[in-house]
Amino acid sequence: MRNSIFAFFIILIGFVYYSVIQRNNSTQNKECKSTYKISYDEMKVIDTGFDFLDIFFNNLFVGAILSIFGFLSGGLATILVLFWNGYLLGIVYVLALRILHIEDILYFSKHIPFEIIGLILFSKIGLKGFLFFKEVLLYKKVNRLMIPEINQFILPISLLFIASIIETL
Repeated sequence: MRNSIFAFFIILIGFVYYSVIQRNNSTQNKECKSTYKISYDEMKVIDTGFDFLDIFFNNLFVGAILSIFGFLSGGLATILVLFWNGYLLGIVYVLALRILHIEDILYFSKHIPFEIIGLILFSKIGLKGFLFFKEVLLYKKVNRLMIPEINQFILPISLLFIASIIETL
């Protein structure tokens, strides 16, 4: 549970970090003062070429970095990727708040709870790497219970799959 809360706070720190930097950067604020009128109907016609499988495999790759590479790096890769994703989320929402209506933002954000929970579950696996290597280095013993098992990946993969389907609707 602590790893989940820690992972959420790392995302939140990245999100807030961008928001604070963006507000303090007055030249960037001046450049974005122009008003844009974008409607959902106009955005529907934009074909990005991504289907739900492309989005799913992209998110699965991020999940693999968070869990597998995170575990192997002692949690460092997990922390960096979580912060970066929070930072990017901050960029998207600060810009979206300037050019979109709140209804549009909520519509395009409908997949985010599933995606964030899935990524946090992957992060729990990656953050266990810190405790694993701590025991190996300090106590010279390998705790096999800390090594990730395949069944720990089922729920986060399922959540990312659902999120990718919702994202393309």
